[in-house]
Amino acid sequence: MRILTHPVHTAWEYEFAKTGHEIFTVIPDEFTQLSDDGWGACRGTLVGGTVWNSKNRPMPDNVKPILLEDALRARFDVCIVHTIAWLEKLRKVTCPIILKVHVMPPPNFIPEWAEEIISAITFNNEIAINAVITTRPIFKNVIHVPVDSSVFNGYIGDYKRCLSIAHLIQVRPEKRLGRLNKIASIASIDLVGGGNEGIPYAIGEARSFEELLSFYKHYAVFLEVTNQLSMSCVEAMMVGMPVVLFPLTNRRSFLKNGENCLIAETEEAAAETIQYLFSDPVERKKLGMNARLSVLDYFDVTAFRQQWNQLLNRVVRGNLKK
Repeated sequence: MRILTHPVHTAWEYEFAKTGHEIFTVIPDEFTQLSDDGWGACRGTLVGGTVWNSKNRPMPDNVKPILLEDALRARFDVCIVHTIAWLEKLRKVTCPIILKVHVMPPPNFIPEWAEEIISAITFNNEIAINAVITTRPIFKNVIHVPVDSSVFNGYIGDYKRCLSIAHLIQVRPEKRLGRLNKIASIASIDLVGGGNEGIPYAIGEARSFEELLSFYKHYAVFLEVTNQLSMSCVEAMMVGMPVVLFPLTNRRSFLKNGENCLIAETEEAAAETIQYLFSDPVERKKLGMNARLSVLDYFDVTAFRQQWNQLLNRVVRGNLKK
């Protein structure tokens, strides 16, 4: 198939490209706000660089950039949009449109005009799908994000510092910078990610995918400060890192406190938990091993590709009855 889409999250796009289709990604234009090191926020959508963040993942051969004006003239089998802002830009495409929702949607997330042009909506988890109510019947399903176990593995944990990952954290309230600042004043934390200039413990973006994997393997602990399970946290768990989190709004049944993660209620408790894990390599290994086993069951790469191909075929054929 010929699929039109746009930049959203390079790690997700990289796995989606493995569905094997010909993918065209629209080059962001004037509504992109770039930081000094090239990271941009497209009205709520995080973008690495201008099209593809090659530091985060190598760009597959089947992914090609395309200008917006060319995209609106060309023919595609299906279009995948990830935000309503991008849907506004791509609403005139002459093919079915799938809305992929990556976050917990707010109330009245989808305007009525958008409902009229969306063929299907897919979500990362069951809580998100239940939060979206449409005025007309639209096919909805859940496809969990994937993490490749053959790539994300090999935890060592020999660097007694805590890793946290976020891009543009200062302009994204959901990333909880205040919470992270408080923990970082007590425990040894390095923040990895682009667009975080001015934060004392920020060390910049990983220079390559290989360096990112090295961070996961060698840092002793991973910290998730948001109230949603991020893809970075799932990747850390797949590598075998022990993770410290706060109570989440998504995927709550997946996390087992004391078994595959440690959940803290306060910043002080999180800092104490991190320091405890620094001092106990046996506990780190046990938590990390259980974390990896949990992710293997829940975030299956093969299932992700199969479910996406099934959805794409149903949308293109117009076979969207439940």
